[in-house]
Amino acid sequence: MSKFIENLGFMAWVKRSNYTHLEKKLLKVQSIDFARKMISTKAMGDAFCNFKFNEVFLLPCTGHKDIHDKDLYVGSIVDFNGELFEVTYSDYSGFALSNSRNWTSSRFASGACKIVGNTFENKDLLCKVRGE
Repeated sequence: MSKFIENLGFMAWVKRSNYTHLEKKLLKVQSIDFARKMISTKAMGDAFCNFKFNEVFLLPCTGHKDIHDKDLYVGSIVDFNGELFEVTYSDYSGFALSNSRNWTSSRFASGACKIVGNTFENKDLLCKVRGE
């Protein structure tokens, strides 16, 4: 019997897949099957699509929301007090907002920042965040 978790706070960035029309897409994760090393997403209407772990980047939810009540995920790019930040995670500091000049805990931004993009689909914003 497979061990899996359902209804998680994860998004998945599809790196590559047999579903070529879903490549380079950000999808909500419905379940993770650790025994089979796969995730399941609801990507095409009510149909489920399965992806191997090596086909996706998993992005955990921080548990915080932006000013429009949207969930903040690792990889989100947000506007916080007029400055762009990337939502990051490290074992040392947990979830945080960071850019080339500043760092702040994501809990201080909950309800006070606005999601403007993500690190996968908005490379131009990511360059601004990282000062490149």
